Amino acid sequence: MVRALLAGPPKRTAADEQTLAFLGITADQLKREPEQIDVWPEHHIPLRLFNACITQWRAAPAGLIGLDYSVIPWLADMAGISPAELREAWPALQDMEAQALALMAQMRGRADG
Repeated sequence: MVRALLAGPPKRTAADEQTLAFLGITADQLKREPEQIDVWPEHHIPLRLFNACITQWRAAPAGLIGLDYSVIPWLADMAGISPAELREAWPALQDMEAQALALMAQMRGRADG
């Protein structure tokens, strides 16, 4: 799933290009072969949770500002993640959110400069 998200759709529409530009992602960045990584067992639930939240970003005029926390319990339930697992995964989810925001800001900076 992560590989498909990084690779992008086979043919992008004008709307896709606008979204990528808004996020600061260039076409060249999407052409790179994504690296394959192994996930330690203790990170499976936080990664499943983050993937469940992939479309739940809050946006402002300057770009994405964070995940929409109001839907996370519902998404966790839909992903089969129990309330106890959600509480345990919460710090890792916030770490991934912060790293994703930092990476997107870095990518925007490269596209602007």
